[in-house]
Amino acid sequence: MHAIKIHNYHPEWTDENYHDPGITMLELLAWLFDMQRYYLDRVTDKNYRRFFDLLGFKTPDSAMARTLLKLQPYETLYMPKGFSFKAGDVVFETERDVLIQNTDIKAIIREEDGHPTSLVHVLGNSVSVLPFGEVPKSGTTFYIGFTEPLIKNKAYELYFRLANATLYEGVGIEASKHQMKWSYLKSDLQWDDIEIVRDVTHGMIRSGHVRMKLSSEMGLKGLFSESQSYIG
Repeated sequence: MHAIKIHNYHPEWTDENYHDPGITMLELLAWLFDMQRYYLDRVTDKNYRRFFDLLGFKTPDSAMARTLLKLQPYETLYMPKGFSFKAGDVVFETERDVLIQNTDIKAIIREEDGHPTSLVHVLGNSVSVLPFGEVPKSGTTFYIGFTEPLIKNKAYELYFRLANATLYEGVGIEASKHQMKWSYLKSDLQWDDIEIVRDVTHGMIRSGHVRMKLSSEMGLKGLFSESQSYIG
């Protein structure tokens, strides 16, 4: 192809045989070009990870697939670690012992400046929510009401899917700088602190699990409507 175009630029170049130094140089450059394309087309995942490292991005290690499973038992259900579920040909197993209590969430309320707002419409609708509003304020409270009291000294894990969770970081809320406190309504209708075992949400600024324990019995109280067992 290069030899054919020679006459368009240099009509006096008439020798197109391999012994011609110009043809030799063209062949060498064409070979180098082909080799560069060959190696560029062979960029592996290792190369991509190296590129990300140079840009300051840390790629996660390989991990097994995970999924969320919704169950509605008629009574308290215990599943040991390794309990399996099958989705088509794919088998999932529980990562730890799981205790599923026969209770349901009936109230989700955000109270800001003394004004409660019900967020219960997000239940069962795959809708994400910002628990403290788009512009969080100090003193804003987020309540979750259960139909039955949670069992004391048992580890409960709640999964929160937050809409535009990075918005909280955009307004200056960072996991290391803001304070969030979890409490529950005891049987004497006083609030007490919840022991947080693990908080993947880093204080409700991103989606994830919150694993918690209650040290005493919960109570029932109608904070805003019918009686519920509340955490907040």
